[in-house]
Amino acid sequence: MRLNSGANEIPLDFKDSGIDWLGAIPSHWDVAPLRTRFRVELGKMLDSNRIDSYRLSPYLRNIDVQWDEINVKSLPEMTFEDRELARYSLADGDLLVCEGGEVGRAAIWSAPISPCFYQKALHRLRAVDGMTLPRFMYYLLVMSAGIGVFRANGNPNTIDHLTAEAFRSYKFPWPPIEEQVRISLFLDDKTARIDGLIEKKRALLDRLTEKRQALITRAVTKGLNPDAPMKPSGIDWLGDIPAHWRLVPLKRLGQVRSGITKGKFYTNEETVVLPYLRVANVQDGWLDLKEIAEIEIRVADVHKYSLKHGDVLMNEGGDNDKLGRGTVWKLQISPCLHQNHVFAVRLGALDPEWIARCTEAAYAKFHFFRRAVQSTNLASISRTTVADLPIPLPSTDEIFRILEHLNSELDRLSMQIDKIDQTVGLLSEYRSAVITAAVTGQIPELR
Repeated sequence: MRLNSGANEIPLDFKDSGIDWLGAIPSHWDVAPLRTRFRVELGKMLDSNRIDSYRLSPYLRNIDVQWDEINVKSLPEMTFEDRELARYSLADGDLLVCEGGEVGRAAIWSAPISPCFYQKALHRLRAVDGMTLPRFMYYLLVMSAGIGVFRANGNPNTIDHLTAEAFRSYKFPWPPIEEQVRISLFLDDKTARIDGLIEKKRALLDRLTEKRQALITRAVTKGLNPDAPMKPSGIDWLGDIPAHWRLVPLKRLGQVRSGITKGKFYTNEETVVLPYLRVANVQDGWLDLKEIAEIEIRVADVHKYSLKHGDVLMNEGGDNDKLGRGTVWKLQISPCLHQNHVFAVRLGALDPEWIARCTEAAYAKFHFFRRAVQSTNLASISRTTVADLPIPLPSTDEIFRILEHLNSELDRLSMQIDKIDQTVGLLSEYRSAVITAAVTGQIPELR
């Protein structure tokens, strides 16, 4: 039976929670601010001027707290005074919640090391009585963060932060403790099963991705004829190539062009605002054009930095997997520029797809990696490194046959990858739906 008819009808044993993002909940559940169930405290602000090398203790940062997982390896340390020990220490069962970044991301502390403390980028939630289960609150956070409850006023251009005062005021549904236990145990079991299926699918995706690179590497370094005579390439990580092929540095096949640098200011000059490609747009073998940024440029420089059909795009850096990552530009947007972190290789008569496929091969990845300039978290390659990339070069007719065969094989592989990707997406959606149904009281056997 329903309390009323229509699109918003509520079952008789449910009530309106009074919370827009929550909707109806079981009639016997409470709705109350977080502060009535948990003590919410932010961690200590890092102060490099107050570090005593003899009294250092490890602490958790925002990055150390992932969903249902906490990193305790190689933690940074800072000084905690005697008066701060109780305030900032962690106890078994504390729920840690990210204040910024992916706001609401959470995990429960199980005290794998002791003592351990936490930085200001994290909230510590500690139950005020025995009537609230941290594990149930964890699942409430999974649901809430997933639907954007903590986003900064719904403005995607605003950096999200969740102050302690605001967090304490958020209202959540609270079933009796015995139901919290049943819901948490049910979700622990259900999500573990779903996560196991997702993990198997992702492992299969990894194997197919490796197979894809192996197909490309074999095609652009060995060709299609397994009986073709071979010769040493003279490069250890490239190995033998067909005897009738040449090995040519990229700089002899085309021009490696740098892009426009951000942050320039123009006065008394004629300018125009145009779209441009960034590292995030250039993927391995494809382009992500969902978000295209714009930049102001002098009209006189437009021709210099504009992309042309057939330009081979290659990333200058980022993470190691982004080094030299690239694909062929086919005038998807016109006009369009490229940033200085994206090289554009402009070729002569050679098919640009051959160069793009070479950049996807294992030997090219290794070339870029070994010559990259490594920093703490990033790596970069120079225009010279790109220009020095050795390109195995068969005849034009053989390139055509190899690419035709390779693309056919890759199309079949892509269909498999897409199908598995869709399955992973559906499993993830199902996981979210199960959590939402459980923590809002929509599964009768848990009530």
